[in-house]
Amino acid sequence: MLAIRSLLPLLHWQDTREAAGLRIERDRLSRKIAGLKPNSHKRIVCEARLAEITSQLLRLESEKARECP
Repeated sequence: MLAIRSLLPLLHWQDTREAAGLRIERDRLSRKIAGLKPNSHKRIVCEARLAEITSQLLRLESEKARECP
């Protein structure tokens, strides 16, 4: 059973890669938002996208946590 548990991260490499991509996108948007004016349209759009990415990342991480014992 221990051997099977050690393989679990290998079975979820796509989820891990997707989460890493979401984190990178989140960091990029955070830096972009920091450089924009507070009430600009671009900032509002970026903040909405940031919230969407954050919710996707949280959903992915919670699904991953439920799958692993």
